[in-house]
Amino acid sequence: MILKGGYAGFNAPDANARDVNLYETILSGDLDGNDVDVNNPEDLQDEPSRAENSYHVVTSVENDATAVLDGFTITGGNANGPAYWDAYGGGMRIVSTDSWPSLTNCTFRANLAEARGGGIYGVYHRNGFESPTLIHCTFTGNWASRGGGISGGAVELIDCTFTGNRARNAGAIHLRSNANDTNLTNCTFTCNSADYSGGSMFNYNCDQTLSNCTFTGNSADYGGGIHNKDRSNLILTNCTFAGNRAANGNAVGCDTAYSTNPNPSILEVSNCILADGGNKIWNNDASTIAVSYTDVEGGQAGIYDPCVGVIWGQGNIDADPSFVGPGYWDSNGTPGDANDDYWVEGDYHLLPGSPCIDTGDPNYVPEPNETDLDGKPRMLDGDGDGVSVVDMGAYEHRIIYVDTNAPGDNDGSSWADAFNYLQDALTAVASGDEILVAQGIYKPDQDSNHPGGTRNQYASFQLINGVMIKGGYAGFVEPEPNVRNVELYMTILQW
Repeated sequence: MILKGGYAGFNAPDANARDVNLYETILSGDLDGNDVDVNNPEDLQDEPSRAENSYHVVTSVENDATAVLDGFTITGGNANGPAYWDAYGGGMRIVSTDSWPSLTNCTFRANLAEARGGGIYGVYHRNGFESPTLIHCTFTGNWASRGGGISGGAVELIDCTFTGNRARNAGAIHLRSNANDTNLTNCTFTCNSADYSGGSMFNYNCDQTLSNCTFTGNSADYGGGIHNKDRSNLILTNCTFAGNRAANGNAVGCDTAYSTNPNPSILEVSNCILADGGNKIWNNDASTIAVSYTDVEGGQAGIYDPCVGVIWGQGNIDADPSFVGPGYWDSNGTPGDANDDYWVEGDYHLLPGSPCIDTGDPNYVPEPNETDLDGKPRMLDGDGDGVSVVDMGAYEHRIIYVDTNAPGDNDGSSWADAFNYLQDALTAVASGDEILVAQGIYKPDQDSNHPGGTRNQYASFQLINGVMIKGGYAGFVEPEPNVRNVELYMTILQW
């Protein structure tokens, strides 16, 4: 069975038009229609308007991937019922021994679970069965004792977002016992928090691989971004950590907190950026921590390692990554009280000249069709030296070329294949990109669809935040196209 939301419906000119954001389809547990919004997800526990809400908005019992939920907002679940399982999975409770349904383009918002999984709770994954996959799903403002967003076993998350979820442990995701083969790709974690462990993630006796993910402004006591505990093996590749807070491990805490029997874990970090001030990684349980080709603010001294478990590999740097606009904690007018601080999100693309551009592992081989968090190809030649090397962090820095004389594919990927029109480059650009423009005359009313111009006097070249546009390059027709001389190779913007 396939359930798809997000359609315009009868009252629209085109009833079959589908846009899950514009035509929001809401599955609500608010049975009386009287829910009051709360500023802090933790307040969902005591909000009287939610007393009659459904224990679980959606349930799945022994469904497999042929059961599809696509394009819905699930909200108002209140898993606080009298039976044991009624405290698990406010938004959705999944009961299955070996499979999950397919979830795509779904949002889980303002759901609660007294025990685990404010957004989703799923039974623990048994080894040998395929992990469920969630694609383009968002979890925001959910609460649980463990796993504000998700709690359960192995899962594959692609292009998912976790924002403002809260829990006692594991603000966004709680993984426990045999949650092996968990993979997170191109996911973002922002402003999630936990009272104790794992501002975003808490891993207990399980294995995970994270690629192209960002962790920003998350907070906890142990592991502001991630808490790794009891034989959990975690691989971080091309991830960005910035502005996370914890008493023990701003980015990652490897610690058997509240346990009398330490069981070390393994943490591998490569091609990453750790920009969380000091106290980046807390290694208090003799875990093995291998770090290579990573920008670690404060260097190896930024890792608490009394057990001497850190393997400091090749290619690590200690430098300002030069983000387009880093986020920050606002003191809310009370600089002496961190309890009321709030996070102001930033932009973690790399500015031109960043020390993280083309300085990742030179032997890194991307998977077929691998992309960065923006969907740009991984890898790119971000410094223009003719050699593509993976960048550090979740975003690849891209140079877009513009040259009126370029004869090639005109996709902006090189001087030979440069865009012929500056407007085409401005249409294709994203934050952090750099546009290099060769000598020539460029007019704002011209693009590839209108090579002769539109004669529209309102046309202009619109500047974009986080994008640098540089003229004065020799371009394709010269022996050395990267040579720059703004007087010799004049780049003219003209009506």
